[in-house]
Amino acid sequence: MSNRTWFKIYANKWLTGSLRGQSAVTRAVFIDLLALCADGKYSDDGLLQMLPAVGYDLQTMSKITGLDWRTMKAHVDILEEIGCIKRLENNILCICNWTKYQSEYDRQKPYRKVTKEVTDIVTTEVTTPVTGKVTQEIEIEIENKKNISKDIFKEIFDFWNLKKIKPHRKLTEAMEKKIRTKLKDYTKDEILQSISNYAEILHGDEYRWDYAWTLEDFLQRGFEKFTDLKIAKNNYRHRDNENQPPAMTGPRILEA
Repeated sequence: MSNRTWFKIYANKWLTGSLRGQSAVTRAVFIDLLALCADGKYSDDGLLQMLPAVGYDLQTMSKITGLDWRTMKAHVDILEEIGCIKRLENNILCICNWTKYQSEYDRQKPYRKVTKEVTDIVTTEVTTPVTGKVTQEIEIEIENKKNISKDIFKEIFDFWNLKKIKPHRKLTEAMEKKIRTKLKDYTKDEILQSISNYAEILHGDEYRWDYAWTLEDFLQRGFEKFTDLKIAKNNYRHRDNENQPPAMTGPRILEA
């Protein structure tokens, strides 16, 4: 079996389960054992093995954890006593309930395989040659590219032009990239609402904001300022107070 790149920790069981009553060192040793089990080439079934049917000796595990072997043995004994691990023959340790709690990694294998194939193609076409492991950020980016419909880009682009902020003639790849980035944290409707709020402030005579961004610049620099219309109105409404900061100035509406 190939090694994993991650394993799961259940927050509620970690914070309130049987291990919580143990010392920080015991808990740390258990995490190291989980990592060894996930990382080992022969360990993906809950068995800690250096080779098939050969477990880790205490000296090797102590080097990995940074503990002396006597301390390591003491905490392994505790973990066995409270039912987190079992000892088998040939120094093999077994993580109890490994399959029950770590099975999701296997369920995601088909997704990871497809994603890596798509990533390999895209990195060859778009970036300089990539060697070694493909980063998680690239895989997430490819997943988003694959799942976001072109219709969403066009709908946001058309809505921007409809609001007559700074009309654009063409939906560019750079615009799509900025939209895609925002869609990681916001829904399409939230993006449209922020654009609408921005247009209302920009076109309203009672407000002191009169700088017209491009769609790209708005998504990168101004989006969060206008997600909440009530707050934006309060921030940019004209006031008589001379101590108020000056309004943003610049082009109001320009043809692209």
